Amino acid sequence: MSTRTRVLLRSLFGLALATSCTSIPPSPHAYALARLVTPSDNTLRDHLFPVKSRQYYESRGEAVWNVPTKERAVAITFDDGPNPKFTPRVLKLLHKYRAHATFFVIGANVDQHPELVQQEVDEGHEVANHTYNHKNIRTQSQDELEDEIERTQQSIERAAGKRSILFRPPTGYYSSTVIQAAKEQGCLVVIWSWDQDTRDWERETTADSIVQSVLSHLHNGDIILFHDRAGDRSETLRALHRILPELQERGYECLTVSELLRLKNPTQTSPDA
Repeated sequence: MSTRTRVLLRSLFGLALATSCTSIPPSPHAYALARLVTPSDNTLRDHLFPVKSRQYYESRGEAVWNVPTKERAVAITFDDGPNPKFTPRVLKLLHKYRAHATFFVIGANVDQHPELVQQEVDEGHEVANHTYNHKNIRTQSQDELEDEIERTQQSIERAAGKRSILFRPPTGYYSSTVIQAAKEQGCLVVIWSWDQDTRDWERETTADSIVQSVLSHLHNGDIILFHDRAGDRSETLRALHRILPELQERGYECLTVSELLRLKNPTQTSPDA
């Protein structure tokens, strides 16, 4: 793209997004122009089209962090799998405690281990989209991100016979570009409850700290973040051995994200919103 063309696009983009400083939602033309801006222009896009608040996206039904509900239910989620060493052990624990979960899978891993995705579905769990390569999406254009999502959709469909309706962006990063890319692919963006990031991927995280993190901040409708890949997940497994029976003892049901969404109370607000 020539410098002259880029300057022209920036001018048009700025004009189309001028309403982003007001409460008026951007027009479809603004999104169309956003797709023409190159990845290196993401800073420009974010400046002209600033990230809206969590409440903005939740009110429009475009993203979810947790589900307001009176029911004693939570959604357990696992990112970055499947992994032949740890995913089967996670599935065994979930089966033991009659818990359902949502697995946000990486497309490249699905292609390597499709049998694990099929097992997840066969055992009543939900498989959702977490991009194909887990790249830094802050530097990707909308078209590039849509390609990542679509490739993963195809991988999931080959492995399990159906596509996902949920998308979790890597690192939980969200922006207008991310939200729109997911919408174009027919997906709801799912992050996690702000006080339910177990940080189990960090080397210094222990089973004790994971258990403390989950159980001390527990609310109805929480979406809890774990990982079944990205390094040694032994501490995650040890923590699950303690968390799952304790959730049962407290009367909580562990559901998939989609199951939890069906329990949403439209008149109730999120505890951490």
